Amino acid sequence: MSGQERRPATLSPLRPAAPALVLLPALAAACLLASDPDRWAGGGSRIALNHMAVAENLSPEHRFLGFYEQWQDGEGRLHYVPYNRFPVLGHLLIKL
Repeated sequence: MSGQERRPATLSPLRPAAPALVLLPALAAACLLASDPDRWAGGGSRIALNHMAVAENLSPEHRFLGFYEQWQDGEGRLHYVPYNRFPVLGHLLIKL
């Protein structure tokens, strides 16, 4: 070894707080965006609401068909607006 002593590495005082410094602005932005009630009526939130509707409709009664809505015609037959674009596992997780 050379005649130099090794000193332990010191951490920057901000390093332990780094995750909080990144998380805080992200949470603030999410709260600001979520506080606008008009966002729930359209845009990206409509997708979330559609996924929740499909998850709610999953049941053995409907043979686990993913659908947005159902109606009954004059002859008593059920008709569905199906949605099966994604695997059922995601909708089951939402349902839980």
